[in-house]
Amino acid sequence: MDIVLFCNDSYFAYLLAEPIFYTFCKSIKAVVFSTKIKSSLPTIFKIYRQTYPRYFLYRATVDACNKMARLTGGNGISSLVRKNGLVSFNEGDINVSDTLSQFFPADLGVAINFDQKIGDSVLKSFKYGILNCHASKLPKDKGISPALWAFARGDDSIWFTIYKMTTGFDAGPIYKQVKVGIDRADTAFSIYERVCAQAGEELVKAIEDLRDGTAIFRPQSLDIRPNYFGWPDARHKTMMRASGRKFIKFSEILRALGPCKPRVPLSDLETMLDDGSRNRHLTSVR
Repeated sequence: MDIVLFCNDSYFAYLLAEPIFYTFCKSIKAVVFSTKIKSSLPTIFKIYRQTYPRYFLYRATVDACNKMARLTGGNGISSLVRKNGLVSFNEGDINVSDTLSQFFPADLGVAINFDQKIGDSVLKSFKYGILNCHASKLPKDKGISPALWAFARGDDSIWFTIYKMTTGFDAGPIYKQVKVGIDRADTAFSIYERVCAQAGEELVKAIEDLRDGTAIFRPQSLDIRPNYFGWPDARHKTMMRASGRKFIKFSEILRALGPCKPRVPLSDLETMLDDGSRNRHLTSVR
């Protein structure tokens, strides 16, 4: 089965993707990194205006961890790509990408914290469609950062949904929904770590079932009225204060900056890299 991954190069994306790399590394045809959101000053100020200082500091801390990991070869998807000698490239809009079309037809796409809307022409280029993970019990809590909103309002668990993407936002048929309990000591960071790690394992099971012809998808319920979240704002600030919960601990920052430890056996890497083509990164940035 040929697989194309659509990713952001972040720590949380790494947690989602690492089980896929471990299980299906030889099947990964290409890794597409999104460059839609760039860390420019106008972008930073735009996010700041839509949110509030405590959340903005949390996001800035996580972004700094992501950048440091990329520089040091730590916990990021780019590190997995380099270590496994895979093809990767950057795209600002995959719907008009000549580079991406070179890898069609393909069997399956998997979106890993991907921040671009995937159009119908790209969706139809995959035999089994494109899988995605959303951190809520769809159709509830659609939109941006659903886990952060659930954590702030005092929920005792975070759900995630593995589903097949359609042109609608968070609207596709569901493969599986899983509940992850929140512990008293959890922060927004630590619970989302566990959600991503567990969701990565469930994505592997979904890929295996699609490959074996045993995957079952069900439509999202029409009896449940969906709700949508935007950026964490003043309402989120009030909810976080009422819940008494925290965003992140220093020990969690150190964990995110730890060394990348892929589970792919070295013998497999040597077999895959017979042609000596390590880190084949194509340049196609829009």
